[in-house]
Amino acid sequence: MTFKPCLVVPVYNHAQEFSRFVKKFPENIPLIIIDDGNAEAQALILQDIASRHKAELIRLPQNSGKCAALLAGFRRALALRFTHALQIDADGQHNYADIPEFLALGKTHPDTLLLGAPEYGADAPASRRAGRHIANFFLRLETGDRTLQDAMCGFRLYPLKALEGLINKGLRFPRMGGDIEFLVKAKWLGLPHLSLKTQVKYPPHGLSNFRIFHDNVEITLLNTYLCTLAVLRLFKPGVYR
Repeated sequence: MTFKPCLVVPVYNHAQEFSRFVKKFPENIPLIIIDDGNAEAQALILQDIASRHKAELIRLPQNSGKCAALLAGFRRALALRFTHALQIDADGQHNYADIPEFLALGKTHPDTLLLGAPEYGADAPASRRAGRHIANFFLRLETGDRTLQDAMCGFRLYPLKALEGLINKGLRFPRMGGDIEFLVKAKWLGLPHLSLKTQVKYPPHGLSNFRIFHDNVEITLLNTYLCTLAVLRLFKPGVYR
């Protein structure tokens, strides 16, 4: 199977941070940047990044949510005939030195979804750790797969062709909950996975797009929706939307 990967990075209010970290990306891997409705100053930074790094830039007219932006990048990657998309968040929390490891493993396991398994340091907020434990509990409940290690890590390598139908249909919860929804539905489609340990850091004074109230409400509704579908699948396994 041909292995033609690209990097896909949705950006909202992290253009300056991204301008520093993009320098650590491998130069030989094409980059797709999604401007998720940023204000003009941020949009101009992204235009400059795209020009300097010869990247594809998609600008969404308004902020649609992280995972809606991600799907826009996946659709563009499919149109450009890339076989795989490596999702990376733009806020600088990921260890970009792990990119070659993701790509090397993706090349030898082209039909497999590769998932970042975060290793947190002392800088990780206690609320985030607790939230991840809850999210991971529901992930395993909804999929029946206890080997899944993390529901929300934004460092993943997706085999695009295997997921094309799901990508084109879109998500019910396209903001912060989308990482969970996409993973659960990918597992319902029977896609195998492997997990790679990767360090996650929380830079001092880092800006988070996570909205404590709104996004927690969304994730609660998402898990209610997915648990309901999981029960329906006991009687009709083909149901996943």
